[in-house]
Amino acid sequence: MKLPQIGDTITTLRAIELCKHFKFYELSAYINRDIEKFKPWVFDGASMLPDKWFVKTSKIPNLIEIALKHDLEYAYGEHGDKVRRKEVDLKFRKNLRKDGVGPVLAEIMYRAVRFGGSEILKRSFSWGYARK
Repeated sequence: MKLPQIGDTITTLRAIELCKHFKFYELSAYINRDIEKFKPWVFDGASMLPDKWFVKTSKIPNLIEIALKHDLEYAYGEHGDKVRRKEVDLKFRKNLRKDGVGPVLAEIMYRAVRFGGSEILKRSFSWGYARK
């Protein structure tokens, strides 16, 4: 499967395909139950980072894919579900570590998504951002 590039619009149907590709079967089924409550969104890579430069300098070879997986779970997150959001962020940190990221940088990136992804901030990448 061809993965989206930074700047690509992710429709709800494309998100379902991506969820199946990454074996996020529960998320795929969840989105499928009520497709109409979601809107398309633009994949921005690792939010707020200059991705290409950061990948080269930090030597995180799969950062874009890790960010995409995280974004899928964030986009369709249930508003107010703090437990699930934390699980998704912990998974992000774990995936970074599996990709060879040192513990300090992985922790910094984890804390960045914990703060930056807060619903309260209402950013284009905040928890639940694909909801209408």
